[in-house]
Amino acid sequence: MIGIILVVIAAISAAIEHVLQKLVITRGKSLAYTFIWQVLSAILFFILFLFNIDFPKGVLPWIIVGVSSLFWIAGSFSGFKSYEYLDLSIKGPLSKLKIIFVLILSVLIFKESLSAEKLIGTGLVVIGAILITYNRQLKLSSFKNKGVIYAVLSSFLIAMAFLIDKYALNFFEVELYILLVFLLPAIYIAPFAFRKRKDVEQLIKTSFWKIAITMVFGSLAYYLTLYAFKMIEASVAIPIFELNTMFAVVGGIICLKERTDIKKKVISTILIVLGVVLVSGLYVVF
Repeated sequence: MIGIILVVIAAISAAIEHVLQKLVITRGKSLAYTFIWQVLSAILFFILFLFNIDFPKGVLPWIIVGVSSLFWIAGSFSGFKSYEYLDLSIKGPLSKLKIIFVLILSVLIFKESLSAEKLIGTGLVVIGAILITYNRQLKLSSFKNKGVIYAVLSSFLIAMAFLIDKYALNFFEVELYILLVFLLPAIYIAPFAFRKRKDVEQLIKTSFWKIAITMVFGSLAYYLTLYAFKMIEASVAIPIFELNTMFAVVGGIICLKERTDIKKKVISTILIVLGVVLVSGLYVVF
């Protein structure tokens, strides 16, 4: 139950991050934003690491964290690349495929349990998440579309990154692991950020504290999700984490005055909640 509560709080935190990002990110400056976000996150978790200094033994753990960082970078890059070919209304639904990939891969690789409730619940979450971001322009008739390919690839890579994260926690304390996951990508993209240093400097001058607050909520979401991985299966945690889609929509309605398609959003919310109840096993409580 504690693991489920942590993921729900993580979902709320991620939703707040998504709402704030809409207010902070400037079009065409996503690389600069990402670099600043990664560096600030690394600094935050370096401070937390100082209160719990513990290094894993052997070479394997360090290889794992290096591989995880590469998957996160590749997944994020593929996701950004898909925006060059797809509208957000199409990219959003495709990103939900990661839930399916997590379910399949966690069963095949980590031998996690597979039940009818988990299958049905995951399906409801996916349907609800897709419906909540769907519009009539959604056309996926050809998987030869580069944007579709990048979006599906991004979903797969991020699903793999989550599963590697769960495995890595057998060797790392959460604080050190997250520090490395944020620090290594920052180092990887630093040369590219240097080419965009004017964008970096401008964002620091105009939006530093907004980015910092957004980073805190995003980092908290990741931090709590990893702690939850120690208590519950990834195939349970990730569908529950998808509540962030619902919370973000509610935040958009309240904070950003996004009042269109209310009926559709209510139906989507019901589907997502029902799916989460099934996946998490909360129906037993009721």
